[in-house]
Amino acid sequence: MLHGVYGAAVTMDGAARQHEHIAKNLAHAQIPGYRRTQLTQGTFDDSLQETTADLIARSSAGTRGLEESHDFTTGPLEQTDRPLDIAIQGEGFFVIGERDEPLYTRNGSFTIDQQGNIVTKDGRTLQGTNGPMTLPINTVVEDIAVDQSGRVSVNQIELGRIKIVQFEDNEKLVNVGTTLFRNPNESGSEITQLDVQNTRVQQGSLEKSNVHPVQELVELIAVQRRYDAASRTLRTLMRTVEQRINLQRGT
Repeated sequence: MLHGVYGAAVTMDGAARQHEHIAKNLAHAQIPGYRRTQLTQGTFDDSLQETTADLIARSSAGTRGLEESHDFTTGPLEQTDRPLDIAIQGEGFFVIGERDEPLYTRNGSFTIDQQGNIVTKDGRTLQGTNGPMTLPINTVVEDIAVDQSGRVSVNQIELGRIKIVQFEDNEKLVNVGTTLFRNPNESGSEITQLDVQNTRVQQGSLEKSNVHPVQELVELIAVQRRYDAASRTLRTLMRTVEQRINLQRGT
């Protein structure tokens, strides 16, 4: 019976965590480049690989097989016709920030700061293959052109090429903020330069988030029902335990 109580409590805990992730996804559904978060269950093969120590740890932790991860499938493109809205078609990430602590994103909504750097909305510098992407002071935004390989020109004068990198395994990236990711292994061995055969840059467009609100709402209803069912089961089991205790006491 105690196993049933434990199972119901674990189900409620998992449903509550899934509810939090769905709410977060819905809240960020309109942010360009946002990658939805999800909780994944362990596979049958994972269970076969568990050791006795793993089983004991899992039993005490009360969180069976629920691991947070990001869904890196691409989102739909939205044409904005804004010169500094840039989308990546295919694999890869923009490189943001300083060389010693680069961050990575699919959010291609950029602007220009007072020094002429192309920056994100929060002021982080977009990196080119030869350093920060910098434009001449007083550049008119409408004069900026970005071709499909990421080369940036102003009035037909080439100024550099946007750096785009890709990883062998995106799942190893660590989320920083809303649309930024950090590579925990900054050795560089997992980074490769843009493969121009498979990746294109599209100026005047933004990649939207990969959140599908209707799908999230359907999942939200399913999670709520799962939580309610587990809650009813837990209450029933607790009443049974209480009755059993009272019988043993002779009351």
